[in-house]
Amino acid sequence: MKIRLSMIALITAIMAVSCQKLHRNDDVPDSAWFATADQIEMSEAGTRRITVYTTCGWTVESSAEWVTVEPKSGKSGVNELTLTFSENTGTEQRTAEINCTAGTYTDTYIITQKAAETL
Repeated sequence: MKIRLSMIALITAIMAVSCQKLHRNDDVPDSAWFATADQIEMSEAGTRRITVYTTCGWTVESSAEWVTVEPKSGKSGVNELTLTFSENTGTEQRTAEINCTAGTYTDTYIITQKAAETL
């Protein structure tokens, strides 16, 4: 009986440690990657939705004033971001970087907007 109780205690302890390890993400590297590749095919102002996948909490920022991103941060998983951009009244296309940092890893989404049409 004493051996049986010891075995049950040992098995319970092993299961508890194993379950704790399953719920921790120590072995998962920090990562973020954009799943969207389309570009803005117009010079007018508008919005675009893009998807980013992350393995931990993240923050995002735009390198240009003409495009903003919401939300600015989130939790791990599949996340939808909304890019809002102003009209490009210039004669040349313009480019901005959207940088998503998840832990120690950063992925960059490059967005290019067409130039205004000239007559």
